[in-house]
Order: sequence, then C-alpha cells, then structure tokens
Amino acid sequence: MCDDNEETQVPETQIEEDNNPTPNENDSNPAVTENNDTEATISTQAAMNKRKGRSPAWEHFEKKEIRGQINAVCIHCKNILGTSSKNGTRHLLDHVKSSLYKRQRTIDQSVLNPTKLSDGSVKLGNYNFDHDHARKALANMIILHEYPLSMVDHIGFKMYSNALQPLFKVCSRNTTKKDIFKVFEVEREKTMKLLDTNRSRIAITTDMWTSNNQKRGFMTITSHFIDDAWNLQSRLIRFIYVPCPHTAEVLADALLGCMFEWNLDRTQKREEKFLEAARQLRVPTSKMLELDCKTRWNSAYSMLKTAMIYKDVFPRLKHHEPLYKEVPSESDWVKTKELVDKLAMFYDVTVLFSGTRYPTANLYFKNICAIRLPIYDWLSSE
Repeated sequence: MCDDNEETQVPETQIEEDNNPTPNENDSNPAVTENNDTEATISTQAAMNKRKGRSPAWEHFEKKEIRGQINAVCIHCKNILGTSSKNGTRHLLDHVKSSLYKRQRTIDQSVLNPTKLSDGSVKLGNYNFDHDHARKALANMIILHEYPLSMVDHIGFKMYSNALQPLFKVCSRNTTKKDIFKVFEVEREKTMKLLDTNRSRIAITTDMWTSNNQKRGFMTITSHFIDDAWNLQSRLIRFIYVPCPHTAEVLADALLGCMFEWNLDRTQKREEKFLEAARQLRVPTSKMLELDCKTRWNSAYSMLKTAMIYKDVFPRLKHHEPLYKEVPSESDWVKTKELVDKLAMFYDVTVLFSGTRYPTANLYFKNICAIRLPIYDWLSSE
C-alpha cells in the first residue's frame, strides 16, 4: 500500500536525439538541405507554440489593421497577407518557408571581391556577377585558343563552370556562335576605323592554306601599314574560302572583293580622281607622280620635278574632294622650285658619271669644279 502523503511519480517522456542521422539523397543538394533546415526551424517553433496554443506563423508576422481589416505583415519581406479565420495560418507558414529560403540564398550569394589599390593596399567590396560579361569572356576564350564550339556541350565543362560560378548558365553552341560573331563585328569596326584614319600607304599580303581533312583551300588577307608613331601595324582582315581551281583570276577576284568590303580600294580611286583633275586642267604630261627612294640618288629630284608639273592640280582637288585635306602652300612651291633648280645640276653630273659607253675619268675634274663653284655662291648668298 502506498502512503497517502506520498506523491505519485509520473514518468517523464524522454526524447533521444539521433546524432548520426541516416544520409539520404537530398544531402547532396544544397538547395534541398536549406529548405529542409527552414522546415525544421518552423517545425521546432510549432512544437513550442503548440503548448502555448499559438501558431508558429506569428513568430514571423505582425498583425496590423489596414483599411478596417486585420492583416498579417511579414517581418522578412514586408508582404501583406490576409488573416481571415476560414483561411487559418497554413498560407502564412508556406510564405514563411519561401521567404526564409530566399533570404538564406541571398546571404549565401554575397561575395567579397578584393580590389588592389594604387598604394598597394587591398579593399574588399561587393561582387556583382555579370552574366553577359561571362558570355563575352567565353567567346573570347574560344576565339583565342581556337576551341571547337562543341565544348560548351561537354559535361565536364559544364561541371567546371558550375564549380567556378553556380550562377553562370552555359549557353548552347548556337548562342555561343552568335556571341563570337558579335565580337567579330566589334573588332571589325575598330579595324575599319583604324584603317580609315591611317595616313600612310597600306600593303596587302595574301597566303593560301589547304585543310588536311576537307582538302579545301582558304586564303588569308593581311594589311600592313605604319601608324603615326612610326610603328608597323598588321591586321588580319579576311580568312576566306576560295573554291577550286585556284587560278590567278579566282584569287584576284577574292582579293578585290575583300578590298571593296574593307574600303581599301580608295587608293585607286584617289589616283583616278587626280588624273581626272589633271586632264580637266590640260596638264601637258602623262607622267605619274613619284616618291622619294633612299637607295636612288636622283629620286628626290625626280619627285619634286614631277610635282611641279602638277602644281595646279592639288588646290583644285582640295576644294572638290574631302580626302585631300593637306596640299602644298605657295611658299612651299617657291622652295620646291629653288631645290629643283639646284638639284638639276647634280642630276646632270651623276647621269654623266654613270655612262657606260664612253670614258668618264677625263670628265671628273671638270664637272666637280662645276659643282663646287655654285655651292660657294649659294653659301655666300645665304
């Protein structure tokens, strides 16, 4: 028998926690794990609030009166939901799961980007992922290393890209092809502007190449020119398929088509316009303009002498053609005439000394004296 004063002992329910849960297929998915953690948090709150007779949803909502009705305002995202008794709190709990999950994903995606300053120190700032910039970098990589477009479909490449940046979605080969053409158009526009602003002559070189597997012929066309800083510049302007047979006519047509496309035929047009202006002014010569050559003794004299013949053509082209922006002034022509008159004596003597059908030793002393006396006169007059 029990003593009446003895209290009856009620056994307490013991809850054992399993410290080694059985792994399941959702453990490997971070998104599922985060969602499960959110549900576990809400379930724990539900167990605690059940003893108090209150829904766990009100741990995440505030009751506010809006337009005469009591509504629930989420403390995480400030969304407003209804609180009618017929709805219960099921919709509030579902909203809490979604809101906490999105909030946790946003926190996980925040990355610090270290930036090195000019003084050598490092500053940490927020990093914003730019998907368009990543696609452009992928296109440049394929162009630079000549990778096949099929690499974007490889499972290993997709896994590697996801490991580097989970937010980056690898595009299909067709989309990557479009991105590569966009890069080509941008670079092509830059090259065309560079060639248009170039003031020197442009040299064109070509090279034929035959693929080993398809036995198809391709031609590369490269432009070379000297920029304003006197640096040699080279630009590959065309890589084109040339059908057989690879005759001179076929190659010339392909080259000419490329020159028209890149507006490199302007040199020929300039010469045609210059000759047309000379014909209109009835210049009494058909001799073409010449350029100075450092390996030829009399090239400077020939260049200036021919230019004097076309003296009136240059100002005419300046008023009618926008390409001719700089022409010799009147003072330049005066100096040119003086140089031509003085160089004419040297030209005549060098031609005389270069004769091969008569002896020249007996002519040397006489003509050197003929050059020496005018030089003394020029020096004294200056």
